[in-house]
Amino acid sequence: MMNLETTTNAERADNGSQLAALFIERAAAAGATLAHGDRAEIGRAMVDAYYEGAEVPPGYEWESLALVISDLFHHADGLISPVGLMHVAVSELRATVNVVPLLCGIGEEGQPGLIAGAVTAILAHAETGEICIDHLTDMAFAAWSEEVEEERFIQAKAARAARFTS
Repeated sequence: MMNLETTTNAERADNGSQLAALFIERAAAAGATLAHGDRAEIGRAMVDAYYEGAEVPPGYEWESLALVISDLFHHADGLISPVGLMHVAVSELRATVNVVPLLCGIGEEGQPGLIAGAVTAILAHAETGEICIDHLTDMAFAAWSEEVEEERFIQAKAARAARFTS
């Protein structure tokens, strides 16, 4: 169950982990070929699971998808940068070979590729709704970086306060 009332980046990362797991489950069952339409359908299922049937208000489709991608960025933190994820995701957008079984087979080293595959599914879904993926990824990156910077600032402020009260 996704936590849409998240207050920490760790909770956002947990959402991203659940999204990646759903992607892996669906993509692994797809067989050797994973066409754009298949990716888009998996992306739609991920978005549906994220919002658990809640209706996204008209005109907020971009923002809703940006939040999903941002949570995947949080999940990938420490494995691969959001920029790296985007490079891999965009390059995979037109691929038809399903590399998920291979990436699962190589273990931890396959994790960045699997998360990038989840991002690719969201991008494919966005394209079916005629959402500009460049704008979408910019929005997701901006949200992620703002959240990371805010948490870093709060931690630095707490550390500074602790030095003065000790």
